[in-house]
Amino acid sequence: MARTRWYEEEVRLLQEEMRRTIAFGRTEAAEWDRLAEDKWEGSSAEVTEGRRAHAVEHADTERAWCKALEKVWAGILQKAVAYLAGDISMVAGTVTVELEGADELDPELEEARLEREEDNEDEGGLPAELQ
Repeated sequence: MARTRWYEEEVRLLQEEMRRTIAFGRTEAAEWDRLAEDKWEGSSAEVTEGRRAHAVEHADTERAWCKALEKVWAGILQKAVAYLAGDISMVAGTVTVELEGADELDPELEEARLEREEDNEDEGGLPAELQ
């Protein structure tokens, strides 16, 4: 029974993290939209146009990212909702989540990176990413 409650809590947490990630992306897109509409007092027309283009591009990127996450996570969230509602028939089976090749690290490169981090930490230094 304890494992069941633990698993239910993990499913709830996963569902909430996914929701928050998408909500954060939407908030960021709205902020970029706001920046695109700002009046840039004292800036030349070219600089203002560049700032607006930059902000619009970032807003579009955030919205596209949210849309992609919603698509990729739809099957997982559907199963999470079904599981939490007690609909076991919906939970059976697998969910396929497609990843872009760039999202996956080469195992040998990842191992080498981890070894470098350990070496730096053993020497009292910062990991390479923080130097």
